[in-house]
Amino acid sequence: MPDDPRVQSLRTAVAAAPADVLLRLHLARLQLEAGRPEAAVAEAAVALQHAPGHARARDLMARAMGAPARQGPPRGRLCARRRPSGRCWTRRAPAPYG
Repeated sequence: MPDDPRVQSLRTAVAAAPADVLLRLHLARLQLEAGRPEAAVAEAAVALQHAPGHARARDLMARAMGAPARQGPPRGRLCARRRPSGRCWTRRAPAPYG
């Protein structure tokens, strides 16, 4: 079965910029959606070599390896206190002097 043109294009882009984590993750996601989890794991692994703490790369790797999708807010968002609803408390910026 021939590759999706998007996959071919992303492979070319990744070859030109091998350290670009976001390009690799996009390629890995397309590979996973196309039913090629082994290829997705390989791309996610290289992304994690470049950015070991990257939350989306870890989540994609886990999904490609068969783990269920993680529920809840993205890990990249830090929250000191949570509301009872589970959302983060946020501070509003002060009003500009007028």
